[in-house]
Amino acid sequence: MSLSPDDHSDLQDAELKYVPITPEQAARALLEVASCESCTPDSPWLIPFDWLLRDVSAQKGYMDYILPAPVACPRCAGEITEKTLVEPQGGLESPALALQSTR
Repeated sequence: MSLSPDDHSDLQDAELKYVPITPEQAARALLEVASCESCTPDSPWLIPFDWLLRDVSAQKGYMDYILPAPVACPRCAGEITEKTLVEPQGGLESPALALQSTR
């Protein structure tokens, strides 16, 4: 795996914390996913998967979440990583996203 210049600057950011996600947390976040950017590229409701990871993690704040392994899109079985754009179940009206707007 090679890092881009942007990745290197993140590694030097003392305020950024890296939070490992457990397989159970990844599975809970995946339950909120309807599809991914591969199978619904024109969806107006795409958000980064790590927004859903934040909801299942006990850690909040300036974080990057680390999956133990990529998960599979429930619609097309494509690979979903932390930064993959996904469409949440229920679109932007999903309970997970309603909580995001209050933080």
